Amino acid sequence: LLDRYDRIELALAAYNAGESNVEKYGGVPPFPETRDYIKRVISRYRHLYIRAKSRPRPLGSQVLSRIPSIGFHQNPAHRAHP
Repeated sequence: LLDRYDRIELALAAYNAGESNVEKYGGVPPFPETRDYIKRVISRYRHLYIRAKSRPRPLGSQVLSRIPSIGFHQNPAHRAHP
C-alpha cells in the first residue's frame, strides 16, 4: 500500500478502511475509527523512533520523513456523506 499511495496516512487508511473507501472519499474516509487508527499508528511509530534515536542505528528515518503531522487532507470534491 505504501507503493500505491503517495502519503502514509492514505496507506494506513486503505489498510484500515479498505482501498475502495479511500478512493470513494478521495482521501482518508470520514470514519472516526479509521482516523483514530491513523493517529495511533503514527503516534506509536514516532514514539518508538524517538526512543530508538539514542541507539547507534536509528529506526526507519526514511519512512519517518514520509509521516506527516497528523492532519487529514481530502479532495474537496469528495465530501463525507451523512
